[in-house]
Amino acid sequence: MHYFCSGKKFVLQVVFFQMKKSLIALAFGTLGLGIAEFTMMGILPYVAADLNISIPVAGHFISAYALGVCAGAPMLILARKRPLKHILLALMALMLAGNLGRSEERRVGKEC
Repeated sequence: MHYFCSGKKFVLQVVFFQMKKSLIALAFGTLGLGIAEFTMMGILPYVAADLNISIPVAGHFISAYALGVCAGAPMLILARKRPLKHILLALMALMLAGNLGRSEERRVGKEC
C-alpha cells in the first residue's frame, strides 16, 4: 500500500508470514483452555445455586479442571511417540468411560 502525505511518499509494508499448522493449533488450544476457565468463573454462582452448594465449594471445580490440565499436558507429551490416531482413540475412550460412569451413577442414584 502506498500513502502520500505532504508530497512525500510513505510506504506501508505489510509483512505476512506463514505460521506452522502446529503453532496455529497450539494457539487455538490455548485460547480454548483459557475461555473454558474464565467461563466457569463467570457461571460459578449459577452452578453453586443449581447444585445447592456454596460458591467456595463450587470453586473446587475450577481447581479440579486446572489439576486435570496440569496432569494431562505431561501425559500427552509422554504419549507423543505413539500415533496420533491411537492417542485420540484413547482420549475418546476415556471420555466415553467417564460419561457412561456418570450416567450409571445417576441411574443407580434414582433407584435408591
